[in-house]
Amino acid sequence: MKRISLSSFQIGISLTFLFFIGIGVTGFYLYALPLKEESGEFNQALNQLSWTFGLTSLTGMMALFFALSYRKELIVFREKTSSESSHLQGGQEGEKELKQYTLDPIKKALQHEGTEGIQDGFNALCKQLQAGQGALYAALDNEHLSLQFGYALPVNKSSAISYEFGEGLIGQVAVEKKSLLVDDIPEGYIKVVSGLGSSYPRFLYISPIILQDQVKGVIEIASFHPFPEETQKFIQNCSSLFSEKLN
Repeated sequence: MKRISLSSFQIGISLTFLFFIGIGVTGFYLYALPLKEESGEFNQALNQLSWTFGLTSLTGMMALFFALSYRKELIVFREKTSSESSHLQGGQEGEKELKQYTLDPIKKALQHEGTEGIQDGFNALCKQLQAGQGALYAALDNEHLSLQFGYALPVNKSSAISYEFGEGLIGQVAVEKKSLLVDDIPEGYIKVVSGLGSSYPRFLYISPIILQDQVKGVIEIASFHPFPEETQKFIQNCSSLFSEKLN
């Protein structure tokens, strides 16, 4: 702050000091004016008084100008400092949010044999994301996807859920090999049921599971919270882990 506003502050102080000196000199000339009239130096004294009053007034206006300039610079500096502080705080909160995600429990769960490892790994993923529901579809071939694993999702083995490549959102993600974010799910599209009632997630993220440019499956996560960029990257990293297990 000193580096930004020091010159304006110093000039303002100096001019203020000169202004008060000018007031004193003006007062002296004004007091001595009757005496100068008696000695015949009235015109000269009046001229000196006029010049002194004019310079004093000019000095006062300049002092006021630099005082206002210093105040403006100070306000701008404080606003900038406040903005930088808020930005830094927001960045630190973003880093904290990113650090809460870790691949370790998912890697550990995937070490279990067979389908149990995939289910445990998928559960670990959904718990970290605080997902409302989750579904993992495995590619049976290059044309069909079948629901194999779920989180908070009752899977009825007698009526398997499957999609062809290109069918619905799941099939479209498999064809394009690109993740899809839906941030305004229509009410009733997905329903989460618990012992306390039911509710509807509003956000959906679907990510392909790819290994060596081949689609091995698709992950679908429904949540009550938005999916920031950090969360999307985390899900994509997890998809790479599942691709090795589904191979």
